[in-house]
Amino acid sequence: MFIRRFASAAAPPAATASRTANAGKKSVASGAASKATTASVSEGTTSATSATTTTTTTTIKLPEWTPKFATKDKHNTLFALPQTAAAFAIKNSFLNSTQQLAKTRAKTLFRESTADAVLLRDSWLAFVHAANAELAAPESKNKLVLDARPGAGKSAFLNLAASHFRAFDYIVLHFQNIASWTSGLEPYARAPDSDLFTQSAFTAVVLKQIADVNASVLDKITVKGSYSFGNKPFSGTLSQLLAVGINNEKNAHKVLESFMNELLEFPENRPPVLFSFDQVNALYTNTAYFDEESKPIHANKLALLRPFIQLLTRPTVPKACILAATDQTTTQIKSPFLNHLISQKQQQQHKDASSSTSSSTTTTSASAENLSEFSSFGNALVSKEIAPAIYDPVTFMTDVHPVGVVVHTVPEFQVNEAYALVDGLKRAGKLQVSRVSDEFVQKAVMVTKGNARELLKYCV
Repeated sequence: MFIRRFASAAAPPAATASRTANAGKKSVASGAASKATTASVSEGTTSATSATTTTTTTTIKLPEWTPKFATKDKHNTLFALPQTAAAFAIKNSFLNSTQQLAKTRAKTLFRESTADAVLLRDSWLAFVHAANAELAAPESKNKLVLDARPGAGKSAFLNLAASHFRAFDYIVLHFQNIASWTSGLEPYARAPDSDLFTQSAFTAVVLKQIADVNASVLDKITVKGSYSFGNKPFSGTLSQLLAVGINNEKNAHKVLESFMNELLEFPENRPPVLFSFDQVNALYTNTAYFDEESKPIHANKLALLRPFIQLLTRPTVPKACILAATDQTTTQIKSPFLNHLISQKQQQQHKDASSSTSSSTTTTSASAENLSEFSSFGNALVSKEIAPAIYDPVTFMTDVHPVGVVVHTVPEFQVNEAYALVDGLKRAGKLQVSRVSDEFVQKAVMVTKGNARELLKYCV
């Protein structure tokens, strides 16, 4: 009952997104009207009142995000992610010099990192409303996948959603950088008598992230299933179960499988679960690891990824919601299969919306029965002999295809949203830009086509 009440309060009506888009398309010739929707960077603080520029030099602190702000009247407000959100980060055991250099260069762009600053957008409210609907149902049938061009704000949507639902004491499994799991940086070995490959040390790191994020919840949940480690039967809480793999990496993979089994097979024993995967396409492509014959290992053959891939193939998931976002910037994880699936789904959703004859939550899968729909798959069906570089074996791996994909497109920033973001970051001391005027923001949106990442680069 509580979840249903929240769902109606946290998300705007369906018309909200369209009203926001229409508002953004209008000229901001009326400076007063534009700034009326500008972000408040602290509760009760309004935007700069100057008709052309922001002249204040006072640095103010962004309010920390809490679910009470998930209302339509707070849209275009800039918030700081809770400090607890830092626990979602997972660090690889090994970072090469190129990655370290990239991080150093990125930090020079801003006075301080803007990663913890998020703008509350109407489109995010609609997205979290859809997630709420899945969590409120006894069984979730849909996987909500965010898609847009690089830099649109997909990761920001997921980060805010993870912080949002964690505040309700839900179990949150939010993984920000799946691509790093397949990047070849971690020690690995073939599992005995198996076609899988293990990453025991790194899997223990993943287990620790899950435990750290959800400690207050998992400490209260008693394990119901029957498991043993080292011929010793296990009994205890979910936190204690994770500790078995954290403290002894040899048990890490078995603990992960046992933990996932607890979440999926004993839903009455736990609160709702949010599964969130950034760079989800990394699950549907070859990795940077190689087998004994120097052939690339597919993601489905990594024991760490297998439980999550299987999760996405389930027709229903009890008391849970699955969120994901694509990433087209990392060439190593490009998946023609997933790109085509999402494209097909978007076309179907647009067709359904225009005809108003069926729900936008109609599911699409690539099971053996309907694989014929991929007859015009394009690059993914190109012969391996003709074009090995773009051949995608996942097309025919029907047992790993995701089921129930529903695509949410992150919209481009409109002028009022861009003004809210730039002005808010400047006044919070996170963005070094001399002034924020109507003309400046209009030009920035036009030049960057409303892309959040490019917008910030343009400003500096």
